[in-house]
Amino acid sequence: MSSMLVHSAHIDALLTAGLARQVPLRWRIPGTNPVRDGVLTFDTADAVGTMLLLANADGVRAEYGEVVPSTFVDYRFRELRGPAHPVVVLKAIDFLEYQSCGAADWAAGEASAFCNALRREMIQRLYGYDEAPWGISNRNVFLAC
Repeated sequence: MSSMLVHSAHIDALLTAGLARQVPLRWRIPGTNPVRDGVLTFDTADAVGTMLLLANADGVRAEYGEVVPSTFVDYRFRELRGPAHPVVVLKAIDFLEYQSCGAADWAAGEASAFCNALRREMIQRLYGYDEAPWGISNRNVFLAC
């Protein structure tokens, strides 16, 4: 496996997609007691983006032992224009996970929880999702959608 630091535009894309909701995107922050939720708003976007970039840096460091420049944590969210295409965002989530998962605690970390929350949101935006049945009792229904 090889990993790399993602571009800030990649993080901007994920955050822009997560911010395009009626209600803020939320995820559970693992290991907090009492349990706390992460929340993506325009006010928290810089901090969430920094958290994602630091998790990515941890994954790169785990693989290569490279030290990330301190300027890397000076992330400032810059919203992208236009509606996010769910498939593009889903692939962007996969890319971030691939580049970051070298860190031993990736799967149990907040960045992974954020990615899972955003993935669920994007899946619900896919064409045909709303029309698909909730539960299957007819063996042929999955062929008809």
